[in-house]
Amino acid sequence: MLSYHNALLTQNPGKNTVKFDKFHFQFEVPFTIYADFESFLVKITDQSDTHVPSGFCVLIGSIFEEYNYNLYCYSGENVDEFFDYMKLEEKRISQILNRNVTINKLTLEQLLKHDNARNCMTCDKQFTAQNPMAHHHCHVTGNYLGAACQACNLHLKFRNSNKQCFIAYFLHNSSAYDSHLIINKFHNKQANITVIPNNTEKVIGFQIDGIRYLDNFKFLPASLNDLVKIFYSARNARIASAVLATAIPSVRLSVCPSVCLSVCLSVCHTPVLCQNDGT
Repeated sequence: MLSYHNALLTQNPGKNTVKFDKFHFQFEVPFTIYADFESFLVKITDQSDTHVPSGFCVLIGSIFEEYNYNLYCYSGENVDEFFDYMKLEEKRISQILNRNVTINKLTLEQLLKHDNARNCMTCDKQFTAQNPMAHHHCHVTGNYLGAACQACNLHLKFRNSNKQCFIAYFLHNSSAYDSHLIINKFHNKQANITVIPNNTEKVIGFQIDGIRYLDNFKFLPASLNDLVKIFYSARNARIASAVLATAIPSVRLSVCPSVCLSVCLSVCHTPVLCQNDGT
């Protein structure tokens, strides 16, 4: 039957194939930010009201233990405080990721493992004279990561976006709520902004310079109240751990970051517990 449909025939066997080659996308994002805004409902008229921000909470997670669990809370209506804080964090994270630490001395076990390697840890291609083996290591810590071919070793760098270090930023249900607060108050004309719209009211995601704002409701489709009940239940601890390992990408956290934010926001949004300086 295919002989009657020449368009379906393979004209160049072996060449008309699509292969996955973005191997660096398989590795963990070094920093991930989770945040949540809270607002007051202020009445304008008898028929209308508006949402006025009352504060926000930001949790920064990292694959590097010394930078993991950096929590910041703010109470107040000034959304510019959010942009100022994010700009400082973006600069701090970029400085960390732009380090170029030389490789640490390998242990005997690492030396044996490296010498016995026959295939690249990333693309799985065999090492040859034309595809030599290299020591792949983390340029932030200097730790040896594995044996990689020379081509992969050159590409296995921390991801860049908009010519800046890529940082993933998650807000729960942001496409329907938090993104409106952020976009409406943003006024930096020099920023490099890209938006993926869903319709005139909602966005799938948007990016400001190197920070990409995403909606983690797409990964965990439940309210924060329900997530608190699920993830703080001892009976479901093992299930919660398995869900987090697959649903929340790129960061090692013991509990759901959105749950942490929910708890922090519920207790910290008072002038006594959370001052404007984040203490």
